[in-house]
Amino acid sequence: MFRTVWVVALLGMIAGGSSPIVAQSDTPTTPLNYGADVLPLLTKYCGECHQGDEGQAGIAFDQLLEAKAATLDRAKWKKIDVQVANKIMPPVDAPQPTDEERQTITRWVQTQALAVRCNGPAYPGRVTIRRLNRAE
Repeated sequence: MFRTVWVVALLGMIAGGSSPIVAQSDTPTTPLNYGADVLPLLTKYCGECHQGDEGQAGIAFDQLLEAKAATLDRAKWKKIDVQVANKIMPPVDAPQPTDEERQTITRWVQTQALAVRCNGPAYPGRVTIRRLNRAE
């Protein structure tokens, strides 16, 4: 019985031509460049309110660096991702990006800024200096 199940499953995979283990993705796999693909869109649609020292909501795209996106600025990028993906920003009275432009922004944020990398730069947070007790 056990052998029969394996043979049927193997023949089904061969006949179907696809493996059930590997998922097919319809999203493009070409990596996005922050400076060439994402920053121009953010500047075009969000730059009026989110630039300089007084960027609204504490977000200034001209001061967010790609190098700090996955560490220090992660919380800001998560907020940006939610706002852009849910079409909350830009406001309705401002020029709106197309759905493809929104997907470009959110895809970069999700694959670069919010992706968890075990071998990348680490930000351990604040180090607390403690005094030794008598036993130590």
